[in-house]
Amino acid sequence: MTMTTTAPTPQNPVGRPHSSSSVNDDASSENQQQPQQRSPRPLAEKVAVVWRWPWTIALTLFFLFTLLWTYGVVIRRYWILENWNDALPGLGDSAFRKISMRFHMTFGAIAILCSPIQLITPFTKGFRRKASTTTTSSSSAAVRNLYRTVHRYVGRVYVMCGMLAFVFGQWFICLKEFRLVGGYNMGAAFSLGGFFIGYFAYMTWKTAPSNNKNNQNQNQKQKYTIEDHRNYAIRSFSQIIAPVLYRYWYTAMVLLKVYRTPYLNNGDINNSKDLVCDDHNVCPDYLRPLDAIFCWLYWISAWIVAEVVIACLPKYKTTTNNTIDNNSIDVNDTNMQEEEHLTTQTPLLTEQPDGGGVINNSDNDNDDAVDVDDDNNSNDKSLVSVVNFVGCLLAGATFMVTGLILIAVIQQ
Repeated sequence: MTMTTTAPTPQNPVGRPHSSSSVNDDASSENQQQPQQRSPRPLAEKVAVVWRWPWTIALTLFFLFTLLWTYGVVIRRYWILENWNDALPGLGDSAFRKISMRFHMTFGAIAILCSPIQLITPFTKGFRRKASTTTTSSSSAAVRNLYRTVHRYVGRVYVMCGMLAFVFGQWFICLKEFRLVGGYNMGAAFSLGGFFIGYFAYMTWKTAPSNNKNNQNQNQKQKYTIEDHRNYAIRSFSQIIAPVLYRYWYTAMVLLKVYRTPYLNNGDINNSKDLVCDDHNVCPDYLRPLDAIFCWLYWISAWIVAEVVIACLPKYKTTTNNTIDNNSIDVNDTNMQEEEHLTTQTPLLTEQPDGGGVINNSDNDNDDAVDVDDDNNSNDKSLVSVVNFVGCLLAGATFMVTGLILIAVIQQ
């Protein structure tokens, strides 16, 4: 007679048998409690990050100048006083020129004033918080939805105003038959620069995640990524502020007395010299070599800086929540994956004291933890150094120029 024996069932401390699901749950909970191990990073290897403070200083001071320019030029000159030919001749010679110039400047100013909101909201903790698979507090979800809603609707205003600024600007150039105060050279430069304002604004809207989500629901292949949206937004920002940079650097030349900029149509403030122009309102002051080159350089240089910044930004990664048992994940559940929003802010990525990798100091949520591609960091260190140098240079320049402008405004 053959006897069969069964292995004893494992007992818990109370003496009750463990079920197979309980064993799996215990193993899963142990995996959750164990921190994710990272490979050690050599002490000599540093993480390449873009410094935040010089760019913050430069943009803050520049937007302070933008507020003064918006009131003094757009609101006061074109809406209150209606001094159309105060600075340049031929702006108010017809009703259509007045309409096109007034709305070109107005929509451009609105788009510029919307851009700081679009720059700030993606870097906030509430915006970057992911939709967790577990139950979260209603306040946390409300904050996340608020930031993203503000970013979405302000972005739509930004895109519409940017495209309308291009349309009215092109209308004015056509009314002038492409012969501006700087001749055909300025007409071609401003026309092409305006085209990129409208094009990059449109591509920023087209690559938005909400548009891609709609395409994905219709079983269409996703053409753009969130990284494309970010890159086009940076390019659009560089072009929308370029017309203000054109005035900003001219103002800097006047204050620093490094170059005699073109006179104003109503006379220079210091020596009362008028801007001399021909019958077609083409002025020799704007035909000088530096002024002719500057018509192109002001928006091309801003575009170049944007491309350098884009090259130094980290890549977006699709990550999964590692704290959940792999056996319990439905492969069809696409909500378990999210685009991780990486930024180049210094507090976000810092070196651990023991050189053991990169840690996230932006908040205490594990959902926001990010990994950095070692190869990308080593390859981008030189570009990051260039961006840091440019940021410090712009911070110093804007501090000096905006400071001189504020002193001049106070003294008047």
